Amino acid sequence: MVRLAEGAVGVVNQKKVGYMRRPWRWAVAGACALLPATLWSVAGAGAASQPSSAPTSASVFVDDPLGPRVDVTADWRHYQPSADFCIRPDVFDYPAASDATATGADPACRASGFAATATGLVEVKIDTPALCAGCRRYFIDYGRIAPSTSSEPTAHGHAYFRLMSFNPTYEIEPTAHSPNVKNLTNDQLVSPPDSPQYDVASATDPELMAYAADTANFAHTASQGPYYVGPWYLNTAGQRIDGAYVDVSLARAVDLDDATFDSIVYAAGFDTDPSTCVDAELLGAAYADGNYFYGGCVDAGGASAPPGLDPWPVPPG
Repeated sequence: MVRLAEGAVGVVNQKKVGYMRRPWRWAVAGACALLPATLWSVAGAGAASQPSSAPTSASVFVDDPLGPRVDVTADWRHYQPSADFCIRPDVFDYPAASDATATGADPACRASGFAATATGLVEVKIDTPALCAGCRRYFIDYGRIAPSTSSEPTAHGHAYFRLMSFNPTYEIEPTAHSPNVKNLTNDQLVSPPDSPQYDVASATDPELMAYAADTANFAHTASQGPYYVGPWYLNTAGQRIDGAYVDVSLARAVDLDDATFDSIVYAAGFDTDPSTCVDAELLGAAYADGNYFYGGCVDAGGASAPPGLDPWPVPPG
């Protein structure tokens, strides 16, 4: 039976969650894990130029490299971002974060946990939409990323991830995510508002569901707009939230009534620790996890651990 989406949000159907078999997940990662990197960055060239000892997405497949996904829909308000807080860019950034002029004297920066004497901060002002009706808020928990090893590398720097499913009807609106990840629509340099490319990006982003992120360091370029990449953001209660979320809309989705096909996973390319990326290898430690117009090198790949998250409510009765 196929059911159309309804406005009400239900609980995740635990009864019909099936195991995402590894061959399927290998295909997902191989085809799409680095797609965002191809769109955003020099990652393809960087990864291709790594020494043979470097972990790569072709040779290493890791479960939950960005941390586990958690359905936080029932507690979505706890994850709602503050509209005004501060971060500190802390990696090589090109172009430089020219608006890193805020200090700890700013109330928003003090509320973000910075000392009164802190300098080089960026004040982030973004009105993030509340959870939409009929949507699911999926949180990727960076705080639970496993230690990175040579045999099982995990993300400790730049990352590019995409939500994926056999069900092609899910969407994520361009601004329906935490402020510490970004997509093409958020990039005011690549797609300025009212430009032809903005119209294309905003029409593509909902179905592409692909994001740039950083699980360990902060980077921000003023010319690209207010969104940044970094490991945390501040919620409305003044707490640092270590991770990132996206709000998956079911408004125009169709329930295929099969968890294997309905479930959502993520595929990712990411920078490890220690990094074997070309910027650090060739230019030195000061360039490790460097940020270039939000682009960055990745040296490994993986996908979320099975099973996937099934967004559909349990049928009544």
